[in-house]
This record gives sequence, structure tokens and C-alpha cells, in this order.
Amino acid sequence: MKVNAENYLRFIYTLSILFYFIASVLFFLFPMSTDIYHRLTPHFIVCIIFSTVLTFVIWIFGANTTVLYLVFTIKAFIFLIIGIPFGENLSIEFLLLCVLIIEIVFYCKIVVGTALSSILILIAVLFQRNFYAWNTAIYKPQLSNIITFLLLAIFILTTSLLIKHLTEHILNIRKINMDLNKSVQNLSSANISFQVYAESIEKVAISSERKRITKEIHDIIGYTLTSLIVMMESAIDFSKKNSRKTEELLEKSRELAENGLDEIRYSLRLLRSLGSERQKGLKALHRMISVFSENTGVNIDINYGNIPWTFREDIDMLVRHIIQESLVNSLRHGNATRIKISFSLIDSQLKIFISDNGKGSPTSTKDGIGFTVIKEEISKRNGEFKAVSLSNGFEIYISIPLD
Repeated sequence: MKVNAENYLRFIYTLSILFYFIASVLFFLFPMSTDIYHRLTPHFIVCIIFSTVLTFVIWIFGANTTVLYLVFTIKAFIFLIIGIPFGENLSIEFLLLCVLIIEIVFYCKIVVGTALSSILILIAVLFQRNFYAWNTAIYKPQLSNIITFLLLAIFILTTSLLIKHLTEHILNIRKINMDLNKSVQNLSSANISFQVYAESIEKVAISSERKRITKEIHDIIGYTLTSLIVMMESAIDFSKKNSRKTEELLEKSRELAENGLDEIRYSLRLLRSLGSERQKGLKALHRMISVFSENTGVNIDINYGNIPWTFREDIDMLVRHIIQESLVNSLRHGNATRIKISFSLIDSQLKIFISDNGKGSPTSTKDGIGFTVIKEEISKRNGEFKAVSLSNGFEIYISIPLD
């Protein structure tokens, strides 16, 4: 059972009820003298029931300090009323004292709980004296029994403090782990977002550069052709008057055309090279998975099977989107530490199987926008998307027609 605040309070409540039950059993199984027993029985029953109700009140309103201290005061008074008439029989009184000690320690801060419990133990010991009840003499316990009572009460107090300290330590560690997991998930999401943003910036930069080179080609062609037309017109004018001048113009026209052609070829090569170094297909996918694994510490096992290095651009983008969303989903919703991805190509159908060792979530692929878009895209292609939540992980089956 996981240690959390709810289980913690439920445990205290259950323990208190158990101690009250044992005290009641001891009262009815081992009665005192007949007169005291008959007179004390109704008072004992009423006080036990009232104390049980107060225990339930503490469980419900334990966060309210005023209610807490008021209830503890009433329960301490009830403890003294019930405990005193038992005289030499300290077992029932000890059980009732244990309930108070445990509740005070677990519901109060350690310093306050220790102080209140110590005062209560001291009062319980000091009240062990001879007295009269219902005109009957009730004798105090022997000194050895009082010392045993004191030592056992101190043991219960010490044990309760130790358990409280360990429980709070465990709860604190769980909170730290939850905060760390949340931070890792946020960092992973931010990392994926940064990757997507970097790619979009890269696309924008490439598009801008292409537009610039296209404009440059346009300007080169316009300038070259315009200059050629002017020089050819001049050559036509000089052809009848000055053949030498005509020859010079034609020579310059040829040089201009050659220079313009070289510049256009250079610009076209530059335009063609833009984005050529950008990884596509499996290379881009493998790089994305490697970056995710390095940044999150998640162990990712990939089997590419018999698929080619790249598909059409739209298929490559869809596959990349599927893997990206699956990785984030496994970490964010399942807290997975190991993810397996396998690809296969069967009868022109791309098969993708993804599994993880996370906690699983039947709604993790229904609420996310990313998976909604993926399912719609796969449905448009007459593909199949199936997600299965298991007790020890999550599995996704995808089939995409390539025709």
C-alpha cells in the first residue's frame, strides 16, 4: 500500500477504533467486583461510544486546530473518568491512554504532541491513588505495576513519534519525487517544443533564403537579357556603318551572356543545395529519439525492421509526429522509464508498435490534441489506430496504408 496522507489518517482512525474495541472486550470478559461493574458499565459504554465519535470528528476536522484541541481535552477528561474506577486493573486504562497518545502525536506537530502526551502520561500516573467510588473503596495499583504502566506509556509515545517521523519523511520524499517527475515532464515537453520551434525556424530561414535567391536569379536574368537586347540593337545599327564596332558589341554580348549564365547556374546550385543537408526519414527520426532519450533519461529500444530510409514527405512527417507524441505521452502520463518502438512493412502497410513500462492510462490518448490529430490523419488514410492500457504499461498499434 502506498503511503499517502489519506492512508495515513485512515490508519490512525482504524488503530484508535481497534484499541477501543479491545478495551471493550477486556471490560466485558474480565469484570471487576459486581457492584462497581454494574454501576460502571453504562458509563463505560457511553464514554467508549462518545470517544469513538470524537475520533471520527478528529478524522474529519483534524485540519482545524481549535476543534482538534477541544476534542483532545474532552477525550482526556473521558479517559480520566473511565480510567480511575479500574483501580488496580491498568490494562483498560492503558489501552485508552494509548489511543490518546497516538492521536495527539499523529495529529499535532512533533514538539506539541510530545509535550501534551508527556503531560497526559504524568497526570495518569499521579492519579493512581486510593479513592472511593459509589461508596466502595478502590485501591491504587502496586508500585511495580505503576512503573510498568509508565514505561509502556513512554514506549508507546516513543514508537508513535518514530512512526510519525518516518511517515512524514516518506511523504516528503514522495512529494519531492512527484515534483521532480513533474519538472522532468515539463522539461521534456519544453525540449520537444524547442525542437519543433527550431525546425520551424529552420524552414522559415530556408524559405526566406530561397525567396532571396529566386529574386536574385530574376534580377540577373532581367539585367542580362535587357543588356543583351540593348547591345544587339546597337550592333544592328553599327552593322552597316562600322563592322569593327559591331564585332566588339557582339563579343561583349557573348561575354555578358556567359557571365549571366554562370551567375544563374551558381544561384541555381545554391538554391538546390538549400536544405539538402537537413536529415529526412529515419535519420531525422533517429536523431529526434536520441535527443529525447538523452534529455529525459528514458531508455528507448528501436527496431526499424524492413522499412526504407525514407517514405514520401507526408508519411515521414506523420511517422515523426506519431513517435514524438508517443514519447511525450509515455513520459508525461505514464512516467515510463523504458519505451520500445518497432516498425515493419507488410503488404504496403506500415506497421508501428509502441509499448512502455509506465503506469498506463485509459484516457491518455483521448484527451490530448496531438493524438486526436494523429487519429484523424490515420483515419483519412484508411489506417488503424489502437491504444491499450495495461496494468504494467501502455501499448499503441498503428497501421498506415502507403498506396
